[in-house]
Amino acid sequence: TPAAPVIDPVQGHGTSRVAVGTQLRPDGTDSLQLEWRAAYHDLLDPPGGYGDGQSISFFDIGLRTRLANGATTLDHATLIDIVSIAPRDVLFQPISWRFRAAHERPDLGLGRDPRITVLEGGPGLAWGRFDRVVGYGNLELRTEVGNARDQGYSLQAGPRLGLLARPLPGWTVLGEARWLPGGVGDHTNVRSLGVEQQWAIDRATGLRLGVQALWRDGAEARQLNLRLVRYF
Repeated sequence: TPAAPVIDPVQGHGTSRVAVGTQLRPDGTDSLQLEWRAAYHDLLDPPGGYGDGQSISFFDIGLRTRLANGATTLDHATLIDIVSIAPRDVLFQPISWRFRAAHERPDLGLGRDPRITVLEGGPGLAWGRFDRVVGYGNLELRTEVGNARDQGYSLQAGPRLGLLARPLPGWTVLGEARWLPGGVGDHTNVRSLGVEQQWAIDRATGLRLGVQALWRDGAEARQLNLRLVRYF
């Protein structure tokens, strides 16, 4: 079981969050982004007042506006995203797990205005210490329904590997790699790699920077995200 927070939750960040920023891509489809999350806490948020390795997000909605033509579209609408990273040791052998339900643009937007509804999650194992580095791995099942897949749906399973580190106070880094081999309804292989980090400016404000790369058979997408985060 993840450890209880050592700081009074009253002293932690607000459970709601807004973010404004930009998405930059090599193909020139740069955009501005506005996000709102109703609740509660994710792995990059300041950990004070929250349990280590615990992430619970409800109603996370993002809009994006293309700089080229001003078109505004839905980037994602996450109903629920739960992650539990519980490191193992010689005495305790907990199981980590995650579950997510969302409607989003998959594959970093590869293809023409793709949209899917996704359910994904699965069990995993983790080792390490949250005051240093924690490594984890999950075996996940992902189900998709939407126009981004040839048959309108897909069912795939594969590994997700990650590292969560706090190199300095107020600085959190999260790196993840994922592989989804071809499955039912879609036979393409998907590999992704991402690193995201957040610097706490104060208890209510943070700066988040991330880079992502995705390979889907012969297609490739890369993206840089920069966001100013405000908690309330």
